[in-house]
Amino acid sequence: MDKYKYKLKLDQLKSLVEAGDYETAAEIAGTINWRKVRNSKTLLMVADVYEQLGRYEECKEVLLQAYDHSSIGRNIVSRLAEVSIKAKDVAEAESYYQEFLEISPKDNQRYVIAYEISCLKNAPLSDRIAILEELKEQEYTEIWAYELAALYKQADMREKCVETCDELILWFGEGDYVEKALDLKRSFQPLTPAQEEKYQRFRSQKGMVEINIPKKVEAKISEDSGLPELTVTASRFNTVNLQEELAKSMQQIMDATEKETVRDSMDNIKKDCQ
Repeated sequence: MDKYKYKLKLDQLKSLVEAGDYETAAEIAGTINWRKVRNSKTLLMVADVYEQLGRYEECKEVLLQAYDHSSIGRNIVSRLAEVSIKAKDVAEAESYYQEFLEISPKDNQRYVIAYEISCLKNAPLSDRIAILEELKEQEYTEIWAYELAALYKQADMREKCVETCDELILWFGEGDYVEKALDLKRSFQPLTPAQEEKYQRFRSQKGMVEINIPKKVEAKISEDSGLPELTVTASRFNTVNLQEELAKSMQQIMDATEKETVRDSMDNIKKDCQ
């Protein structure tokens, strides 16, 4: 392939990657002999295309080609370890992990790779927790702080879980992982007033609402109809489907109770939702 045709294909490949069309990008990539390409940035882009499609062997082949022409070997070795983990190849992942430690023994990415390998090997929770606790001491990031909190929950270490969630919420204040931490803490104990306000603001931004069914109505439904207790939570509703779901619940009640009882229950629910 001459340089002009290669440039045309490369430009097209870049446009497809930017558009997220990895399938077509891979088709074009398959027409180019990447062994003759020396630009590591281009090779990393092609490797990403194959990785996105789960074509891990082709991805590793291109990464190894990039490694031969790169002055920043540790980043590519890290990528090779990550791809091997995705391919569930423990032996290869551990081999690249050891190589990464030799190249960059103090890089905090070593904890991430070690943790992902431990997950792949289904290592005990205590081992995984120890890795992330050490990472937290070296570099505090919201994604791994939340992962650590989630591990504490799995290990039934409630105090540690709540403490880690509180710390994450305090340090970062906003964002998806703060919302996740609020949800996680809520599974163990009530939020503080400030945290509850933040949590409700997150929910309202997503169009979620809380609907509280009066206890008297819930008891009446359960006693008279034989239906399970009607439970309505914020996660089931948003502002678009609220009326539709409410109507379905009302129909269940009408099918199971007498008209006068239903009429009273509906009036109470309407008042509560206003």
